[in-house]
Amino acid sequence: KGGIAHTEILLPQNAPQEFSDRGTLWNSVEKIEKSKNSQLARNLLFTLPRELNEQDRIKLISEFIEENFTSKGMIADCNIHNPMASDHEEQPHAHILLTLREIDEQGNWKAKSKKEYILDENGEKIKLKSGNYKSRKVNLNDWNEPDKAKEWRENFSKKANGYLERNNIQKR
Repeated sequence: KGGIAHTEILLPQNAPQEFSDRGTLWNSVEKIEKSKNSQLARNLLFTLPRELNEQDRIKLISEFIEENFTSKGMIADCNIHNPMASDHEEQPHAHILLTLREIDEQGNWKAKSKKEYILDENGEKIKLKSGNYKSRKVNLNDWNEPDKAKEWRENFSKKANGYLERNNIQKR
């Protein structure tokens, strides 16, 4: 997209520094996701307060990303755009692409889920007619939980309102 006011890749502490390069990062994501229908990233969009200056908008979104995503092991590819809105005012907003896998202490991608066998009342695996055992997929983090988006939205509102208050701006 054109009209980018700021672009940055924010990494967790243990992520390889080469992931600061957009091409290297997303090529690695595509390589690790082997299933043909894998989701490669989560795309979030946040409207930034037009009342803040560009520097404060960058600080706001960077702090929000650190507190909610990179501190949890996600890598965030953030792009801030600032086109003109229909009211001829600024329309600053941030697009954030998040990785869906965590990075381990050695800088390697971790699994998103694991297989868990379902046990009968005696604690034994349940065998199916096919010869396989009955199992279910268990996510290894809570990033896909339905309430996460709501939590992130509330956290962003609090962070943005704090910035507005510190700059003596009445709007919330």
